[in-house]
Amino acid sequence: MVQILRDGDRRIRSLPPGDHHLRYDYLRATMAKIAQVDAFYVGFYRDDENIAYPYAFDLEEYDTPSVATYGPNGLGAWLLKHKKTYTYSMDQGRLLNAGHRFGDTTRSCRDVVTVPLIEESTGVAAVLGMASMQSYTPDVYDEHAVLAFEWLCRTIVALIRREHEDAQNQRNLDFLPAEGEGVGPTFADVVVDFTDRLGAVRSALARVRETALAGGDVIGGIEEVDQLCMRVQQETFAVLTRPSVDAMEPLALLTTREREIADLIGARMSNQQIAETLTISLPTVKSHVYNIMRKFEVRQRSEIAAKLRPFGYSDLV
Repeated sequence: MVQILRDGDRRIRSLPPGDHHLRYDYLRATMAKIAQVDAFYVGFYRDDENIAYPYAFDLEEYDTPSVATYGPNGLGAWLLKHKKTYTYSMDQGRLLNAGHRFGDTTRSCRDVVTVPLIEESTGVAAVLGMASMQSYTPDVYDEHAVLAFEWLCRTIVALIRREHEDAQNQRNLDFLPAEGEGVGPTFADVVVDFTDRLGAVRSALARVRETALAGGDVIGGIEEVDQLCMRVQQETFAVLTRPSVDAMEPLALLTTREREIADLIGARMSNQQIAETLTISLPTVKSHVYNIMRKFEVRQRSEIAAKLRPFGYSDLV
């Protein structure tokens, strides 16, 4: 198992930045070498209580990327609040069956491991999303399979962080005089990228047409076009719903005391309750709250909780 994980980690890390579809494909394929994987998905939390699912796979078929709202009693809310791996054996699948379903909805999974994708580099655990492997056969995921999946998911989080840091480093070129377009991917860059992807689809279609006119077998060509369209669809969705790691930046700006107070605000404590909990004066609390609001760029205290939603607070506590 160790060698399988090392090989999977190496392959995932060697992919070009931005190739999210193949990244999740390798994650699924690696786990399938360790245990039975009938269904698999990757999702990321959005700021509006939605989860974007750029990758979903069920019984040898890719499912269409989607966005679904999560409620206070489902698996999405549970992962945000508890920040730990969910397994079928915890509640015999109650949380799993209460949430969003994909693929063959006529069948129910009998075993599942859903790992929260947690970013901790700011000192505060932020749940960016989740990865889930599922089986239609009961009792297939043992402790070693769970630990292996958690280990690989940390690789995924590390790559998300690296992409974010690379983008931040590009933005830090602001100290130089502007020359032409700004740094980082521009709207034109994105348009050119997807134009190239669609160009590949058109080229594949042209080859199918030529084969058909020559009386040849076009099945292979049609399958190629189908795969290319699927890749374009998933990569487009991944770009539009990329993990909201920018939400972590305000927390990185807070002092230790400000983080403590922000944490208590997220737990719905009043200023007076915070003062009593931390044994500090009420004016001191108000001063810290003002600084937090300024750093979060919000006008009202109640908006702090909204900023903390990606970290499992607000209506989830």
